[in-house]
Amino acid sequence: MDTQDTQTDVTTETPTSETAQTAFDANAYNTIVETIKRVMGIIDTTKTQVRDLRESLESILKNDSTYQAHLEAANTANKLKNKRPEAATVLAKMKDLSATLKESQETLSENLVSYINIAGVNEIEDENGIPREITFTAKLKPMSQRE
Repeated sequence: MDTQDTQTDVTTETPTSETAQTAFDANAYNTIVETIKRVMGIIDTTKTQVRDLRESLESILKNDSTYQAHLEAANTANKLKNKRPEAATVLAKMKDLSATLKESQETLSENLVSYINIAGVNEIEDENGIPREITFTAKLKPMSQRE
């Protein structure tokens, strides 16, 4: 009988500690959701303010004859730059390298996520033996409409 009483006590204590852990997780979850929503609001407001200021600046510069003259000269120079065969070749190579770099960075990111899941650590040595910390930047984007 004493064994049964002890088992009952142990069983009673376990759900209590799990309930406390669940309450803590729910509180942490609610806190982080509120924080994310608050920051999303700040970002949306800031984007709107930046857009409005950009439009205001464009309006100011549109009515500035000196600025417009310099802008036209810059556009003309840009067009001439693209007409030079050597410059066009270099620009094309730069564009290709930028695309390759972007693809490589995306592939590396995907591979690092897999590495963390497999190895369970967020550190890896590069080819020179130098340890590198794996960090992430999370972004929010609207979900696509599903039909």
